[in-house]
Amino acid sequence: MACTVSATLGNLGQSPDCNLRGGLKTIKWIENQHIDWSVMTTNAANANVNADGEVIQFAYTGSETDASWHTLTFERKLGSYNFTFTEDADVYEQLLTVTFEGKSKDDRETFLNALSVCKIVAVVYDNNCQARLIGVDFDGTFTEQIKSLRIVRHLDASGEFGTSKARDEMDLGGESLYPPMYVNTTSIPETSLG
Repeated sequence: MACTVSATLGNLGQSPDCNLRGGLKTIKWIENQHIDWSVMTTNAANANVNADGEVIQFAYTGSETDASWHTLTFERKLGSYNFTFTEDADVYEQLLTVTFEGKSKDDRETFLNALSVCKIVAVVYDNNCQARLIGVDFDGTFTEQIKSLRIVRHLDASGEFGTSKARDEMDLGGESLYPPMYVNTTSIPETSLG
């Protein structure tokens, strides 16, 4: 798998697009089994990765469509991701953190059910109108990550009167060999995913 990555140095610099705004806008998630990864790899007419390494379209199993993705709507100023590679770990450790204000019985059930899903795929939209694909590796073919993306922490908190608000906090975590890919938001706009 890693043998397809060339060991070369190139120029690195700052993005000229001034895309410095922190935080996340939204996250769309789906179970890994609903994406047809073999078609994603082999059939450019249905799903493809462009020359820049962006996913331009998804292929699905069964009756799934772009509308099958579920939306996470959270406190935008508190959402963040970190994808950290260290020589000791030898993988990218993935951590997405989001906070949901308020409490509801419906959210309780959704959290409870989501905790049982051990292979999540997510498209993470940031506040710079960019999107990243988390939960699968790509080295010319789509492959499973070293550790699948899943909920690794859920905090069900009452808050403290006058100090902090009632909230749910959630961390998604996993480990991959490569940094997450980008998703072409023109071809797959945030609003088309459910």
